[in-house]
Amino acid sequence: MVMTKISKKNPHVLIVDDDPNLLMTLGEILNARGFESVCVSSGGGALKAIKSQDFDVALIDLKLEDISGLEVMRGIKALSPASECILLTGNASQDSAIEAIQMGAFGYFQKPFEIDQVVLSVQRAADKYYSTLALRESEEKYRLVANFTYDWEAWHTPDGIYRYVSPSCERISGHTAQEFLADPTLMLKITHPEDQSMVSAHYHADNDGVHEADMEFDFRIVTPDGQTRWLSHSCTAVFGDDGKWLGRRESNRDITDRKHVEQARREAISR
Repeated sequence: MVMTKISKKNPHVLIVDDDPNLLMTLGEILNARGFESVCVSSGGGALKAIKSQDFDVALIDLKLEDISGLEVMRGIKALSPASECILLTGNASQDSAIEAIQMGAFGYFQKPFEIDQVVLSVQRAADKYYSTLALRESEEKYRLVANFTYDWEAWHTPDGIYRYVSPSCERISGHTAQEFLADPTLMLKITHPEDQSMVSAHYHADNDGVHEADMEFDFRIVTPDGQTRWLSHSCTAVFGDDGKWLGRRESNRDITDRKHVEQARREAISR
């Protein structure tokens, strides 16, 4: 597939509809609103178009003469998963709407519709497309570095799940990266009972929207073989170019040896 770099100021929109009047109207209005639209009147033409160019958003008539709009959407998602699709239909088919949403459609409009509502939906879909690309690019750069660090690195998304966990977590915690990816609550589960309230408050603060400030603190975890290990935890909020919060990057450093030395010094002084 030929990948076309698209300017964020001029999102590219693919419009697929076999009604020539509606096709022309949507194309003219979107172009006048600052979009760059490509209009095709068949599903086959749409599939041909997406093989030569990426589109931020696709407006697709559900009922086309050659193939269904759902098939066009499948083709788009297969070649460009980040592209957003909005389905248009003249038939009030709830089953089709549900199927479209399950496939990842951004929206669904029944004809006749308000043009301004469709344009607003296209803009929101384009914003989501760019946020997805920004997150993906940032993650790829992060992984290149984090995969080879000695510390345990991770990335929490706004919905509270791990999007990435570095291999070093297994050396420090005794649990694999896949275990943390599968269970977002695993960190709290392995936290020492005396430190659980502090760690829980930290993660809940992020979920409640308190994510602007960087955070640093020490806490203990218990490994599967019963060892207690001290971690120095630090995390930083990550924002996209548009100011949208993308989650937190966190780093956990094993400071168990340092804590043991500090404890020995305190005991020596108190004697």
